[in-house]
Amino acid sequence: MILHLAWVFFCIISASFIFQTKKIQIEQNRDLNIDGLRYVLAAFVVFHHNDISTAYFETGKWALHDPILGYMGQFGVAVFFMITGYLFGDIKKETNWKSFFIKRFFRIVPLTYVTSLICIAIASYIGIKMGNTPDFSNVIYWLDGGISGVKPAIYGFKDSQFIGAAVMWTLYWEWSFYLALPLLCLFFNRTYTIGLCIAVISIFAHTTGFFKIPNQHATLLIFFATGVLIKNLKGITFSPSILKSSIALVVLIYCLFISNERTAYSFTSCIFIGIFFYMVSTGGNFFGLLKQRGFVILGDASYSIYLLHGIAWFVMNKVVFHFSLQNQKLTYYLIQTLVWYGICFISLISYKYFEKPFIALGKKISARQEATFNKAR
Repeated sequence: MILHLAWVFFCIISASFIFQTKKIQIEQNRDLNIDGLRYVLAAFVVFHHNDISTAYFETGKWALHDPILGYMGQFGVAVFFMITGYLFGDIKKETNWKSFFIKRFFRIVPLTYVTSLICIAIASYIGIKMGNTPDFSNVIYWLDGGISGVKPAIYGFKDSQFIGAAVMWTLYWEWSFYLALPLLCLFFNRTYTIGLCIAVISIFAHTTGFFKIPNQHATLLIFFATGVLIKNLKGITFSPSILKSSIALVVLIYCLFISNERTAYSFTSCIFIGIFFYMVSTGGNFFGLLKQRGFVILGDASYSIYLLHGIAWFVMNKVVFHFSLQNQKLTYYLIQTLVWYGICFISLISYKYFEKPFIALGKKISARQEATFNKAR
């Protein structure tokens, strides 16, 4: 397993050098630490699902082989939620909410349609091969932009959601946070936001049993609150970048390899992951690694990496297990490595030619809406 983990980190780092092309322009006024971190987090989720996908084709069960890779994927999701809280943790109540949701729609939804349609096509093909009765009654859930978080069977193939690695459940929580922002922003005032976030975190940490809130749900809410808290703590800085990088690295190593916690969705893990994110968001860049050009470029494509990787692993393993190539370890690792690079390449193409145009369209429509709104005033 040590060799497997070494391969995982080799893939993550090597891809950043392969795709550090100067043909892609890095936008100005970006938080490069956050961009580079996004790539790392997306990669953690990718190799988490790589392990699960292999287990699925071996046993028919969507379950982990390795607990470290299990924690790694959950760690990635946890920090992604913190980033969401961090980015919108100081949004103003005067925000034009119609414009805000237009931009969020065009940022999130279009790519979910692409991945859903691919999953539906693959599930239909499998359903036909299995001789199932055609059934598309649940297709609406696949085209809801992730709002429901539910991806039911298509064409009688009960494991349809696993074609895309069942990643869209996180979008349900993202949308829930966005929909709550018009109310939450009333409390986003630097003078008391910090205390309020600490209170919310403490309440969720100590009352889940009483209110019978599942631990995972409570910790996901804590992750958002932690992001908001860190946004408002960012002005309180200390120590040079190298010390913050060292602390962040020590925390990451502790969480993945030393801690007895086997899930990131625990209150103890929340504390350590929060410390990690605080160090990165205030300047800890892993000794410059997060600002490395390849990390930043792939960080821009992290949403595509996140949504598309499950399909790639599923199709790969469908072919690999059909020809029994999984038994040839060296060959299997070579195939997985090439598919990983393919995921990165396709995600960069997706970001440039699909995501960015829709992001621009969302900004254009929202700007037009704001202009109309201001004129009416």
